[in-house]
Amino acid sequence: MAPGASAAAHRTSSLDHNILISGKLILVMEDGSETLLDQPGDIVVQRGTIHGWKNPGPEWTRWLTVIIDAKPAVVNGKALRPEVRY
Repeated sequence: MAPGASAAAHRTSSLDHNILISGKLILVMEDGSETLLDQPGDIVVQRGTIHGWKNPGPEWTRWLTVIIDAKPAVVNGKALRPEVRY
């Protein structure tokens, strides 16, 4: 991801393992909270969350995502379906 770039908030139904390879990456959650990944090997595991990514720069960010097929998470009897928010 280029310096200053971001990815739209989205939800997947898969189980996602995100591993930072180089650079810095900020995980932005639906409530606006942010988590900085800044050490190679930092990991975020998530399922069913609304989240986005941004690169605070100044260098390119590289990360690996391992996606494992999963049934949608269920909250209060309702399945959380994939979505993208622009």
